[in-house]
Amino acid sequence: MTSKPQITLWFLNASRAVRIAWMLQALNLPYELVRAERASNGLAPPEFRQKIPGSLRKSPTIQDGDLVLQESVAIIEYLCETYDKEHVFLPTEAKERLKVKEWLSASEGTFLMHGIAIMYARARLPQDLPNRAEVWKEMNQSMSGNIDNALNWLNSELKKSHSNGGKYLVGGRLTAADIGMLFGLQLIYDRKLGLEHLENSGNGKWPDIEKWMDYLQDEKSWKDCVAKTGFRMGATL
Repeated sequence: MTSKPQITLWFLNASRAVRIAWMLQALNLPYELVRAERASNGLAPPEFRQKIPGSLRKSPTIQDGDLVLQESVAIIEYLCETYDKEHVFLPTEAKERLKVKEWLSASEGTFLMHGIAIMYARARLPQDLPNRAEVWKEMNQSMSGNIDNALNWLNSELKKSHSNGGKYLVGGRLTAADIGMLFGLQLIYDRKLGLEHLENSGNGKWPDIEKWMDYLQDEKSWKDCVAKTGFRMGATL
């Protein structure tokens, strides 16, 4: 690994920033943490946003020397390309590398995209709307199919891994695929996004996902990440 990286991570709690903190812990990279809790409206406090370099002023953002980088998947890939000299987390073998990148893409374009759409729709549906419960029930069921399809896919892939004695998504070891994917699943389950109409809010329907999440949250690097950042899901919208 390159010696003495000068990395700063701007970390908003209950956000994708936890992916970056976990990636840094997994790579055993020292970094400076600039953190904030969400404000009462669920957003980043204005004074925290003003500290963040980059045009978006959003978390996660990192600065490594004179490089400022936004977007969590791009940051994960940068950290792996720059500091993972043994190619543990982003393999060089073609098929494994493509599968890791597939899951990184899916973490945003499939899981979080559909989950956050439901979260925002639910949060912004007027409380005084006549027949709000009925309206939301119909909306939720119409939007939940994408979550159901995504979870079926993930569960089927993990079932293959578990049936072969594995724990992880790619290559039989912790990779950037797991690190990128976990937050979206935590958000979906914690906020019951696309799940609230299901029996027991979907708990038990996808057992291999639940087993995988337990494996990941027992990883030392994950526990170290949580200890350093104070990560918790409870502050989301």
